[in-house]
Amino acid sequence: MSWLVCVLAALGAAFFFGPSLGLPHVYRNRTCAGRQWKRAFPGAKKSEIRTFLLCLVAGMGFSSKHKLKFTPEDEVMKIYLAIYRGKTPIADSMECESFLMNIEATFALPVPDMLSAWRDNITLGELFSRAAAQQGAQDRRAEDSARLS
Repeated sequence: MSWLVCVLAALGAAFFFGPSLGLPHVYRNRTCAGRQWKRAFPGAKKSEIRTFLLCLVAGMGFSSKHKLKFTPEDEVMKIYLAIYRGKTPIADSMECESFLMNIEATFALPVPDMLSAWRDNITLGELFSRAAAQQGAQDRRAEDSARLS
């Protein structure tokens, strides 16, 4: 009987202090934020925005179906803290690091460049702007190279 109490106590502690399961409640009931992204970045392709948001949800451990629940004004650290119910964990699953590495792999924007601009209140829109600018520069270099060949 005492082992059952210990197991239940451990499960309760893990539930209370561990990461939330799935998308945090604050984002769960949001509608599609696609219009907000297009208003903030009218020159961006929908596919670019979705690709960026896939970097986010993959890095944070959310289902890809939730990618458009995030707005350009959402702060990365607020999303991260929502996973852990507002508490900074002693150890985590490296969600922010994974997000930045996904951006680096997808948009060729080096992590050190992102970290040089990092602040606790950096928004998804600010990171997208940097990633899209890097992608645009990369595309222009490829076009110039093709034209010279």
